[in-house]
Amino acid sequence: MLNDEQKAIIKAITSKQGYDASLIFGVTGSGKTEVYMQLIEHILKNPNSQALILVPEINLTPQLENRFRTRFPNKKLVSLHSHLTDIERLDNWRKAKSGEASIIIGTRLAIFTPMPFIKIIIIDEEHDMSFKQNDGLRYHARDVAMVRAKNTNIPIVLGTATPSLESWHNSTRIDNKYNYLKLSNRAVKNASLPQIKTVLVNDKTKNYCESLTSFKTAILFVEEAGFNLHDTMIYKRTCAFPDVVRYYQDFEYMFVFSKGKPKTVNLLRQPKTEGTLKRQKNKTGVGGERQVDGSLKRIDNTNGFERKERARKDNTRVKSNVWELPRGNQNSTKDKIAFKHPAIFPEQLANDHILSWSNEGDLVYDPFMGSGTTAKMAKINNRDYIGSEISSEYCEIIKERLSKQSI
Repeated sequence: MLNDEQKAIIKAITSKQGYDASLIFGVTGSGKTEVYMQLIEHILKNPNSQALILVPEINLTPQLENRFRTRFPNKKLVSLHSHLTDIERLDNWRKAKSGEASIIIGTRLAIFTPMPFIKIIIIDEEHDMSFKQNDGLRYHARDVAMVRAKNTNIPIVLGTATPSLESWHNSTRIDNKYNYLKLSNRAVKNASLPQIKTVLVNDKTKNYCESLTSFKTAILFVEEAGFNLHDTMIYKRTCAFPDVVRYYQDFEYMFVFSKGKPKTVNLLRQPKTEGTLKRQKNKTGVGGERQVDGSLKRIDNTNGFERKERARKDNTRVKSNVWELPRGNQNSTKDKIAFKHPAIFPEQLANDHILSWSNEGDLVYDPFMGSGTTAKMAKINNRDYIGSEISSEYCEIIKERLSKQSI
């Protein structure tokens, strides 16, 4: 059963004809998906009608697809995303193109799908940057959808709990470029917002028992936040912490998370050792393969003459995932002001991560600015940066530290 706000939104959208852009600004759990389904149900009452729903992430597609299949069992529904096989994707594309499929759910590339009877476009989580293609053919699926809706004279609906700045501006400006529609309450009566889970991100030891916080945080990011664990790395300190009942604690885990395939990977390189160069001089690409009886069989993994020549000329190799860096005064940083913070980390560590996972002009976000090391290295490497820090004392350290940089 719809609440009053949902009914008002559906009436506002369905009462208009032709092109019309609307932003549904609804809190989490306010019933935006139900509004989408009601709008589609209204559209599909007319024969030869199609609806396109765009979602930002592939992992959102199956759950939305299941809800729509349950709601519209007699309508042909297809999905379009990169996790489908080439044959599946082509088959679904043809069904959309021919008009056989009434409901099409897909990620950003689906906006280019030919649909002869398209009558409405819905973009869920319109604020998500996954709608933006940053390499190759660069485009923003939301903006392309706006143009397509206008050219085909159909309504377009944007839904989100956190509107993008562009959509917020377009919906609140004097001429109301977008209709501003708000869902301020949860869809279920007397429902409350979910509790906020606080997770410690440091590995404390209590009663000689490790907390395993790093691993718990990694699992949280993967299983609940929908990230991929792209790489597991280790920061090895040259100055270890002493302990009376355990070995010296001289490392920390570093987890690299990504949403889908990382868009930027600049793997750092280091000089090859003399042993590696000597082996390459004799023969490159030789390795071993474990046999059933446990013995090792030597195999040649080289890929022709070009690879051998390249290996011989290039005296560097990709760094390992164990980064050993000195720590302490004059090692972590030469900025004396930074040592007013109780737990700084080496500038080189921040520098190498910034170079590895971003390009010049990209945005670096540091949720715990601390002494401002990440901000400093982002600035040095021509990256934009945003930082968060709850301590006013640390904020003063950051300001003073960055003000002394001639960059």
